[in-house]
Amino acid sequence: LFVHGALNQSNFGTVPGKKDKEQDVNAWVKQLNEWKTAQVDDFKTKPCEGKNRKERAGHKLMDYGVQGGNEGKTVICATYLDDGNAARMHEDVVEHLAKGKISTVVVGHIPHGDCPTVIRTQCKDKGAVTVVMADTSKSKMGHPSELGVDNRGKAVSEVLIYQDGEVSVHGVLADGSEIEYDVALSEK
Repeated sequence: LFVHGALNQSNFGTVPGKKDKEQDVNAWVKQLNEWKTAQVDDFKTKPCEGKNRKERAGHKLMDYGVQGGNEGKTVICATYLDDGNAARMHEDVVEHLAKGKISTVVVGHIPHGDCPTVIRTQCKDKGAVTVVMADTSKSKMGHPSELGVDNRGKAVSEVLIYQDGEVSVHGVLADGSEIEYDVALSEK
């Protein structure tokens, strides 16, 4: 599963405008995508209607994409970092993902370090999920390039995810060191 920010107890199963949370991850993803499409279509049909941002067509989609939007229940702005350190996924979210046969979650959003971070959360009798945080875009601010100063980082990695859930990472750190590692499959 690819998510911009993170999944947590607050945002998992939440679809804007719906009172009840969806407990099935596959149904939730479908509903969230349908909601997104409806928001985009609404904006496309009436892009100039609405005096301010809260009345504007598609406003709820824009709100979902900002810090604190959708009452803080958004997968876009959430993070697996806690005070700059990797944090495990909550057991309840792991259980929902495992029931939906999702074992790997890949996220970006919050730049950290110069190597993708791997977080494995294994919960007794609930399943296991591996999170790969792969945003290393601020690994070396001010790096000179042929285009001028590059503030998106010098490190680069490729994260490969295979159908069986195995993950391989290879790349170059900000200091030029090469990395290559495989993440073993979670125990079921």
